[in-house]
Amino acid sequence: MLLADHGADVVKVEEPSRGDDTRAFPPYIAGESTYYLSLNRGKKSVALDLNSARGQEILRSAVTEFDVLIHNYRPVYVERACLGYEELAAINPRLIYCTITGFGTSGPKADKHAYDLFVAGIAGLMSVTGEPDGPPQRPGVNLIDHLAGINAAFGILLALKARERTGRGQRVEVSLLDSLLSCSGYLVAAEAANGKTPQPTSHNQHAQIVPYGTFRTADGYINLGVLHDKVWHPFCHALSRDDLSVDPRFQTNALRVEHKSALLDLVRPVLLSRTADEWLEAFEAVGVPCGPINSFAEVLTDPQVIHNSLLVEMQHPAYGSVTVVRSPVLLSETPARVSLPPPTLGEHPISMLRRPA
Repeated sequence: MLLADHGADVVKVEEPSRGDDTRAFPPYIAGESTYYLSLNRGKKSVALDLNSARGQEILRSAVTEFDVLIHNYRPVYVERACLGYEELAAINPRLIYCTITGFGTSGPKADKHAYDLFVAGIAGLMSVTGEPDGPPQRPGVNLIDHLAGINAAFGILLALKARERTGRGQRVEVSLLDSLLSCSGYLVAAEAANGKTPQPTSHNQHAQIVPYGTFRTADGYINLGVLHDKVWHPFCHALSRDDLSVDPRFQTNALRVEHKSALLDLVRPVLLSRTADEWLEAFEAVGVPCGPINSFAEVLTDPQVIHNSLLVEMQHPAYGSVTVVRSPVLLSETPARVSLPPPTLGEHPISMLRRPA
């Protein structure tokens, strides 16, 4: 979808009887999943049974016409369907062949079913998410799925750039496991260096920065963070606790981390004395980083979201008006654009695979 936003001609190959699995995820608009609609603009849809010899033959013949092939099949299926990189690169040496897997294309977990939730557990994310005395938690959105998709787009662009120099395509491999661990490097480094296993911290508190996290106020919660020492004194002043700013236990971030429990026991009761809006105003006035915790209803009306024109209305011929989020990348000379609405299943003819529009 991101590549389509920036001008790529994208043809989505779907299983004929049910299509993309996300088409069945509620809630729906006029019978189509909002989940599916949010992720598939700019694409065309061809229904093709890749479990049949005829479907595989059609796809292999299409490889000569396209620059990039992306799939998320497990290695065992790719081998069975004869759709591996070696087979297709022999047909089109300029092909960029991108695989998005759960764990990689080889190794002990290569053929395991992999979904965002499972990888969040296997790769350690859930072990540091949630409350210390509660069950493991996953993030509220499928961040790992999206991160892998972004990495795939990045890898494809690198491969296309390399092809300009060499004239040859190549294989691009992205996995959910690799994508998540690439974002967890500082936790991995801490464990590898000293065996200090990272743990979830109450109310989103940071292990290396104090105070930094979610705090309760008189009428709700706010996020705030004293990310460096020069913010410490303004923070204490906003709290009307200037005594804390000269307390020898809290003079540096390292000391505040060392005396974290004592400091938070002093800060939390003060924050309960005023409303969230009052505290946000007080902290912003002295330059302390802070922010509200919005519902998605509030996100849709947030002045910055509106100013950034993040929400785009698309008109779908079958489902009416659909609100989508625009590409997050802004280019001054070649901007992204929302082009085709998400396709209905098999909306476009198989001939689309033989000659890109």
